[in-house]
Amino acid sequence: MTAYRVLAETLDAVAKERGKLAKIERLAETFGRLEGEGLKVAARLASGSPFAEWEQAVTSVGWVTVAKAAASVTGWDLETIGACATAIGDLGEAVGLLLTEDPPQGMTILEVDSRLRELARERKAAGKQAAVEAMLARSSPVEAKYLIKTLSGGLRIGADVTTVEEAISQAFGADREAVARARRDCGDIGETAVAAREGNLGEIRFRLFHPIGFMLATPIEAADEVAQELPLFAVEDKYDGIRAHAHKSGTRVALFSRTLDDVTAQFPEVAASLAKLSGSFLLDGEVLAWKDGRPDSFFRLQRRLGRKAPETELLSEIPVAFVAYDCLARDGRPLFEEEWSVRRKELEAISRGG
Repeated sequence: MTAYRVLAETLDAVAKERGKLAKIERLAETFGRLEGEGLKVAARLASGSPFAEWEQAVTSVGWVTVAKAAASVTGWDLETIGACATAIGDLGEAVGLLLTEDPPQGMTILEVDSRLRELARERKAAGKQAAVEAMLARSSPVEAKYLIKTLSGGLRIGADVTTVEEAISQAFGADREAVARARRDCGDIGETAVAAREGNLGEIRFRLFHPIGFMLATPIEAADEVAQELPLFAVEDKYDGIRAHAHKSGTRVALFSRTLDDVTAQFPEVAASLAKLSGSFLLDGEVLAWKDGRPDSFFRLQRRLGRKAPETELLSEIPVAFVAYDCLARDGRPLFEEEWSVRRKELEAISRGG
């Protein structure tokens, strides 16, 4: 089994590279030496998250918990660790410098995965601190550095999930766009990496309930660029609200904002309404303030934003509705690459209950 140190040293090397191509090459070289579960976990960790997007799992470990664990393992007091982290601007970097000795035995990539999952299941603060201490006690300075970066929610190495996609493509000779589509559909860069290695990207199936990037408008410099295509255009009203993707299967509904955050709890009436529709689907649309059968002011909608559990009075005062204008998947079939007319027919069928 591959040591976690191999991945941590790769991430450190990637951070020091200036060019994107060099970063991709570093990652691709390491990915090429991995397979199976080790490759799956490594790809996730290299993208900055210990879990697949569809899992919607988090370690829920705060700065203070990590700092206390680091103090216990390094022998430095909490004030010193805090001062170093503030001066450097990164807790992981600081602990990596303060931890000067290698442990007798390190962890494998799969052990790190197992411990991070245990950490996510732990609910007590004391238990979380003990779990972090146990990991740091088995870590060399570079391993501790990237474990803490992972727990903090950002590697800050100048590479994101798209860089990891490109590294997977390069490592296994897979089509770049096929890699991106596979990750989009399954919501797991790790699963995508294994499929690319095995030549099975086409076998990945679409999965609901994970955040998916939004299709955005593209500016046109001159009208004559599209003059010949005007007969193919469809024009719809654009309402001023909050862009959202609606995922639905059975009675389960999830709403994701344009920032890829789960905002389902903010709009319980939308979730309840969508849950009554038949089938499974992914819709693209807008959450709007709604009054007397028509859109209301966006300024009123703003009062609903950022509230994890809006009060009953607020729900009554500022009701909202979800206006869908595109269908991106239906009954397990992704429609991203289909023509707009095909997607529109699917959307209309959903609205009819067909």
